Amino acid sequence: TNPEELEAHMGTTSLNGTDVGRVRANISRVLQHPLYNPLLLDFDVALLELGTPLAFGKHIQPICLPAAGHDFPVGKKCLISGWGDLQEGNGSNSETLQKASVGIIEQETCDFLYNFSLTDRMLCAGFLQGKVDSCQ
Repeated sequence: TNPEELEAHMGTTSLNGTDVGRVRANISRVLQHPLYNPLLLDFDVALLELGTPLAFGKHIQPICLPAAGHDFPVGKKCLISGWGDLQEGNGSNSETLQKASVGIIEQETCDFLYNFSLTDRMLCAGFLQGKVDSCQ
């Protein structure tokens, strides 16, 4: 990924960036995980190095990550967020950051439902009846 094609938006929940505390920054470098596998989507994570230092404040804070060996028990509620589709299949994205509380599902159940094997580094969460997921 070319960092010159990317821009980071912090302190906002709106894609159009109208929030008062919004800060924009250019990306100077993209650090993709060295073991990323695009076929399995394993190690699907990257770090973006900002072109300028970022000051933390009321609306801009670092995220907390769990330890590498952290146990995520089945049924545990977790918060997901994003600007994904508002309804499955219609391609209408939200302009405002959405969030939902979903439960962690057994890996074997997701393997069966999606006909796709999850790795030990992936979490499956949502509702077996559908309704809410990270894409809607």
